[in-house]
Amino acid sequence: MTVRLCPGTHFGKVPDPPAIAYAQALAGRAVKRWRISQVVYGDGLENRSPAREAQVRILYPPPMIITICGSMQFHEEMAKAQAELEARGLRVLVPIELGNTKTNEAYMSRDEDKISTKIEYDFIREHFRKIEKSDAILVLNSEKKGIAGYIGGNTFLEMGYAFGLRKKIYLLYPVPKMEYSVEMHAMKPIILYGDLKKLHL
Repeated sequence: MTVRLCPGTHFGKVPDPPAIAYAQALAGRAVKRWRISQVVYGDGLENRSPAREAQVRILYPPPMIITICGSMQFHEEMAKAQAELEARGLRVLVPIELGNTKTNEAYMSRDEDKISTKIEYDFIREHFRKIEKSDAILVLNSEKKGIAGYIGGNTFLEMGYAFGLRKKIYLLYPVPKMEYSVEMHAMKPIILYGDLKKLHL
């Protein structure tokens, strides 16, 4: 059995620890799935059937998908959270502008530039599509503008969309005291109190 380590890994380049951990998690899942297939299918694939395929999906469910949401001011925290969760074997989706200084509004000072960029690249709908594919969202709500647990308008939209789709909503920190705090509490988010290890899908 051949297991590809991770995208972008090649000879002459040593992947960083999160990439190695993620590759190990992928390899472990691949071996486990192969063993389960042997139990369900036997020695040959002629035994395959929808019922047996369903058995494999029950015994070995696909990796959970989680979308990270939050202000792009927290882009460094997003990258760290992505690496940590992927090392645990989760599939993590992040804002498309993460890592791109030209389209990341954190590097823009004028509202006009932020608005035109969101419209040009359709960032709002693009992230909604990721939420649709996910089992849950993780909101990184660190302090901003002097507000503990800050959740801005765009992130509040994403929480509402996830809630409407009946997705789990995780907040890294407690619900902030803002104009729409009542609505956020009503979505019954799961608070992690700053510890990503408490995230269980």
